Amino acid sequence: MKKKKFKIALAQIKIEQKNIEENCKKIFEKIEEAAKENVDIICFPELATIGYTITTDELKKLPEDFNNTFIEKLQEKAKFFKIHILVGYLESKTTKKSRDFYNSCIFIDDNGKILANARKFYLWKKEKTKFKAGNKFVVKNTKFGKIGILLCYDLEFPEPARIECLKGAEIIFVPSLWSFNAENRWHIDLAANSLFNLLFIAGCNAVGDSCCGKSKIVEPDGSTLIEASGTNEELLMATIDLEKISEVRAKIPYLTDLKK
Repeated sequence: MKKKKFKIALAQIKIEQKNIEENCKKIFEKIEEAAKENVDIICFPELATIGYTITTDELKKLPEDFNNTFIEKLQEKAKFFKIHILVGYLESKTTKKSRDFYNSCIFIDDNGKILANARKFYLWKKEKTKFKAGNKFVVKNTKFGKIGILLCYDLEFPEPARIECLKGAEIIFVPSLWSFNAENRWHIDLAANSLFNLLFIAGCNAVGDSCCGKSKIVEPDGSTLIEASGTNEELLMATIDLEKISEVRAKIPYLTDLKK
């Protein structure tokens, strides 16, 4: 039976570029901090383990197993603290023909089980030279309802959130590295996708290195439930009440009037 009310946290952090060890340490600290606040689900920004500035040549020099220990420790933390975790990270996949990198988000439940690995579907400009694109939009059924995942630029297209909505998503987490120059679109895209699909959206951004912060949780009617600062590291926490979805959908008939 799913819980109608649960507590989520968005870990708005400053990511140390290319410093995997330091970033992982910070991630583990924030998980422990959230657990002390009885948080059920914590989300971190896009590429939280390594940052955005790593080059193609630097990617190729990374050891094959650089992610294995991190993900195993995440699973241990999730199980120990009984908390669901979403982290944007650099995924490496080696085949006989090539070694590919993805801009991904790992989703782990409070038993330490990997529920999903979502890969960024839309790649922004030169990201295409570093990463391979994902090919699906992830929605997972959990004890907190159906949870969708989009990564940053995926939010700038109307289709991904609608697809996840039609798959039953009740809340969509959006790990991001969103710039100051595009801050107005951050607010518009989060609110619009939430309103058009009448669901919760939680956008987790970073600060520093030209990121605009302003992590926020948007309610099903497009209004802001809670918002972080534009410059400070912080753990943004709020209680999600899924009953609000049915209340809003009873008033706004977008989905019942939608021609499929």
